[in-house]
Amino acid sequence: MSKSALVISGGGSKGAFAGGVAQYLVEETKQQYDLFLGTSTGSLLVSHLALNKIEEIKRAFISVTQDDVFDNCPFLVRKKGVLTRIKINHFNVLKNFLRGKKTFGESNNLRNLISREITIPYFEKLQKETQEVVICVSNLSSNKVEYNSLQESTYEDFIDWIWISCNYVPLHDFGD
Repeated sequence: MSKSALVISGGGSKGAFAGGVAQYLVEETKQQYDLFLGTSTGSLLVSHLALNKIEEIKRAFISVTQDDVFDNCPFLVRKKGVLTRIKINHFNVLKNFLRGKKTFGESNNLRNLISREITIPYFEKLQKETQEVVICVSNLSSNKVEYNSLQESTYEDFIDWIWISCNYVPLHDFGD
């Protein structure tokens, strides 16, 4: 008996596109998977896909704004007609660095969104399923890719792994 895996990467819109492909595979072709593995945007989707909660994915993540992600946004987004211009908010980035942070912005709002969408009862239901759900993170400090299985996690750790997977830390301490 062969096993099958659904792997969804990140990259914002690329991960969202992969989510649409996954929706087609799950709903239209009735494909069933033994393993759901996601990184970055994919990590936001795999828990819902494992429980076939496609409409919840759409409700939760399709209309996410910068305010839903950042409590200290590193970007300035300006719309002029049909054009959208995105620039670095140097003031917010500097403010973060002066506070000793290693990221350009703070994404605590994203962590809150993730914990609202994947509640403790939702997590417990996932743990009872036969499919495995795994979150992938690139650990820049150790220069390794790390995997965290829902089956081996506490609720808080699992939420943190999803959150970490969705963040890019441009600076890290090479001395650690």
